[in-house]
Amino acid sequence: MGISKRKWRKAIVLGDMHIPYHDVAVVNLVYDFIAANNFDLVILIGDIADCYDISDFSKDPERGVRFIDEARIVRANLKQLRESAGKKARIIYISGNHEHRLRRFLIRNAPQLVGFPGTTIPEVFGFKELKVEWVGCAAERFCDTYWQFEDYEILFGHWARVAKHSAYTGKLIMDDYGISLIQGHVHSFGTHERNLERGPVQAWENGCLCDLNPLYMKQKNWMHAFHVVWFETPGHFFDVESVRIINGQFRYGGELWSTHAN
Repeated sequence: MGISKRKWRKAIVLGDMHIPYHDVAVVNLVYDFIAANNFDLVILIGDIADCYDISDFSKDPERGVRFIDEARIVRANLKQLRESAGKKARIIYISGNHEHRLRRFLIRNAPQLVGFPGTTIPEVFGFKELKVEWVGCAAERFCDTYWQFEDYEILFGHWARVAKHSAYTGKLIMDDYGISLIQGHVHSFGTHERNLERGPVQAWENGCLCDLNPLYMKQKNWMHAFHVVWFETPGHFFDVESVRIINGQFRYGGELWSTHAN
């Protein structure tokens, strides 16, 4: 009984920035937070890039950014993230449906170039130089894409499912997979828990870091947020902390982080 003397590894889970349509002030605040907290892992759970110019949707000329320019902005953000996280931290980048737009674009418009050097997300965004690890989706259509850290019973990913209300998507996925998970994609923030015969499981929706007032839709349930995950080592215990960012501010470890600070 009493306090465990074991060590901990710490991860931060970020997603749905939709660069270059991210909230620049909030994202920069999160980079500062990472730099101050010595994370062992940075887990990016998809839609870090928007890939608007190569999407299947009709393009608004007032919103559009050329893909080559978007790639430059994404690279700059990943470089800033790497500098904030430090050389020793692992950065895991899990594909979202928006990153998958590049593969779909090639399959539909230039299938001869699929697999050609320089045509993948890791190459376009410079993962090798920045030591970013890629978890991709090889299917034609985007499908559930996720990653598991060692043998801890929690998944991190971008599942191809959306429910109307916050926490509902996490619930549905957790019912299918029967394991704890952190889900991107939906931009909402919420938690659902359930006791199974083998023990409790939980699903967390990770929120987003993009512009909360996009021109293309009127949203209701989006929220700026991220999660911090602690992994006991050695051992199998993990703990998840939810961090909501409200009006450019969040509190963590007794400190207030704010985009409004001087």
